[in-house]
Amino acid sequence: MSFKTNLCVEQIIHTKDWRLVNDLVWKNYVVPAGFKTDLTTFWFEGRHTPASVLHDYLLLQGHSFKFANRVMNEAMKELKVKTFERRCIMVGITLKKWSSMINIAGTS
Repeated sequence: MSFKTNLCVEQIIHTKDWRLVNDLVWKNYVVPAGFKTDLTTFWFEGRHTPASVLHDYLLLQGHSFKFANRVMNEAMKELKVKTFERRCIMVGITLKKWSSMINIAGTS
């Protein structure tokens, strides 16, 4: 089962952020309209972008990084993101997380 709704966003003026125009629904997860996102942690948007938005939402709702990654990977499979691309995205997300943890630790 893929996403039940299409990703529909509008750019927030004078920012790099976007806002969902409608709910983004995948399985029993609903990212509500109005949710603010950067669309993707990476340099490009693509087939994986709805899964990236879902990942951001799950993290902001207090789910663990491991859980959000597992859901994102499953969603990307259903979006037919190629295995190599999925793996690169997941490694990139993990590296970004580690990088932010190092930056936080280095500032204390």
